[in-house]
Amino acid sequence: MKKQKEIIKDTRLAQPLLGIVDLALAKFLQSLGIVPDMLAGHSYGELPALCFAGVFDEEQLVELSSKRAQSILDSVENGDPGTMVAVNANAEQLKALLNRVEGCYPVNYNSPTQCVVAGSTAAIGKLMELLKQERVSAKKLEVACAFHSPLVARSKELYANVLKDVPFQEMRLPVWSNTTTSLYPTSVSEIKARLTDHLVQPVRFVEELQAMYADGARIFIEVGPGKVLTGLTKSCLEQDQLTLYVEDSNRNKLTHLLCMLAQYLGTGRNFAIDKLFEGRQIQPIQLDQPNLYKKNPTIWRVNGQAAHPTTGTLPVNGALPIVSPIKMSNLNNPIAATTEAQPAAERMLQEYLNSMKMLIQAQRDVMLSFLGQNPQVTPMPVYSSPAPNVTADRSNPIPIQPALSENSAVATVVQTATKDIKTLLLQVVSDKTGYPHEMLGMEMDLEADLSIDSIKRVEIIGTLRTELGTLKFDHANEDTIMEQLAAIKTLNGLVSWLTEFSGATAAPATSTPAAVSTPASATTNKSSLSLAELQTAILDIVSEKTGYPKEMLGLDLDLEADLSIDSIKRMEIIAELKTKIGFGRISNTPKI
Repeated sequence: MKKQKEIIKDTRLAQPLLGIVDLALAKFLQSLGIVPDMLAGHSYGELPALCFAGVFDEEQLVELSSKRAQSILDSVENGDPGTMVAVNANAEQLKALLNRVEGCYPVNYNSPTQCVVAGSTAAIGKLMELLKQERVSAKKLEVACAFHSPLVARSKELYANVLKDVPFQEMRLPVWSNTTTSLYPTSVSEIKARLTDHLVQPVRFVEELQAMYADGARIFIEVGPGKVLTGLTKSCLEQDQLTLYVEDSNRNKLTHLLCMLAQYLGTGRNFAIDKLFEGRQIQPIQLDQPNLYKKNPTIWRVNGQAAHPTTGTLPVNGALPIVSPIKMSNLNNPIAATTEAQPAAERMLQEYLNSMKMLIQAQRDVMLSFLGQNPQVTPMPVYSSPAPNVTADRSNPIPIQPALSENSAVATVVQTATKDIKTLLLQVVSDKTGYPHEMLGMEMDLEADLSIDSIKRVEIIGTLRTELGTLKFDHANEDTIMEQLAAIKTLNGLVSWLTEFSGATAAPATSTPAAVSTPASATTNKSSLSLAELQTAILDIVSEKTGYPKEMLGLDLDLEADLSIDSIKRMEIIAELKTKIGFGRISNTPKI
């Protein structure tokens, strides 16, 4: 591979190879229906541009390219082919520098701030020393000789002898000239004369591009290896032009090509897209007949003004415009004051968590108002250092209510440590993580939902041990229920679970021991609903909580993937169901 790279550096091989690639890429775009309005080339690129424009046959490109290079090399006299250097300076600065060195010539005006200088080897050496003294950036180029300079003046005559017997045709597309920064002439003799002059005249690329832009060119597509000319075009124009390049060696070539074609489509032009799929098994999509295809019921049509569901209608207050200032609930939220007695790290953490809570509350209020709902003006809890808790006096026995007659429905609730542990656990987790108490649910994953790592977990357990003096939990039924709820992924699964538990009843929990005797016939099972009623209730609540129209909801939709219902939203839905239909109460009376 290294040997091949060295071989193709020979200009007699490099120019024909470059011409083949240029012409092949241009022909490919032409096969897709992308035909330019005008053409231009940089230095040698002008020859394949003329070939693509139909001036001479494609079969002659390689021979004319090789003989062009040979004419340049044969024109070298005195054994010094010369060399070239790229200088980063504007035209005025470069002119002042070249006036101080003899034998150097500006030959390629590539951009407003870069020009290539050619000259004898000795002259370029002196120029490099001067540029170094003046702190001007420059880079010596690996070239075969001093192209486009007086050092190769005899190449004009040599190449004219090559072209005189080559038949040229009428130009089918206009081609711009590096030499004159204007269009090529139309007569054959003038085209050949311009080609030979091109070998010994400087490349005025900046002026050429500006003239093309003034003539209406707005999309510039580089056909050839790399994207050097694309960068030069941007620096020369800096206007509203679009610059594209077909080949990029720094990324997947096919991916880049498709992206380039997509950019071209984005200009409002078109090409034969079906050509990209020739020889491939495809099934065309009839865009004008969307009813032929099954669509997800949760798809929305969105533009810059509104969003509408493809199935069903928006809720009554859905996506109404905001016509009055939004009342922010967190503006009345008292901020816990920091004290000098707190450690610096604790004060910093407290202020950070308070600001985050206010930000979240503000975002919530804005979105609820936008969706037509009135956000409840309730202050969010703020983070503050936990106050010392006095350990509960566990010496007093818990009173036990006497048993009632078996003809009465007994609702006995005993204040045990179990409920205290749950409440205290939520409070400790809220204090340690900064999450508001209302956002916490017993089914939430410690790591995935609350970001509680092993160190934070030890802190929480240590606080519970300090507060309660024990970590014995006797609440297996609730833990099992929470695990079941966390495992539910679809509305069907939720319906199945509710159907199984909706027949259960339980006495409401109170904060003090109580025994209430009521006639058994007076107890009404609020959860005794039919399956259809239960499904309807679920869909109504999910529609209200998510904003999806009821018609878009299906019982097989995934709560997270299809409806974006996370664990917190899931608990809100379940809480609403519990309020409306009274499910989930465990009928087993706690053992005393």
